Amino acid sequence: MKVLVAILIFLSFIQVSILPINFVLLVLLSRAFLRVDKANLYLGFAFGLLLSYLNGMSMGIYSIAFLNLIALTHALSKAPISKNVLTLIPLTLFSILLLESLSFLFGTTPDYSLSILWPLIFIIPVFILIKWLDERFVVEEQFRLKL
Repeated sequence: MKVLVAILIFLSFIQVSILPINFVLLVLLSRAFLRVDKANLYLGFAFGLLLSYLNGMSMGIYSIAFLNLIALTHALSKAPISKNVLTLIPLTLFSILLLESLSFLFGTTPDYSLSILWPLIFIIPVFILIKWLDERFVVEEQFRLKL
């Protein structure tokens, strides 16, 4: 979890300063699709506040959007269709369109060409990376040996 938080902090600063691709959303959606737990909601709320602050938007807009999108991802990950990883592509499209419309409502001009195309390309590699990190750095008690 500490590695994921460090990656999200780094990606939030990269997103605001260099690349206009919403990598924080991609990582949060990938982790919510991979693992259903309350920690995803805490991460979504915290990094939504951080992104709202760094972008200069109204505080809490990204947090509310991230919480709703993570809850939607949790609901979709329980459905039988979620066995296919390509389910993330329409979910990402919906998420990016929702965030762009929210940013338009609160004063910034959305750039639909770059901000929609690149996340759709990057969602599958980000999911594979998050799955790899989750397998390597998250310790779970699977077996208990009785002696």
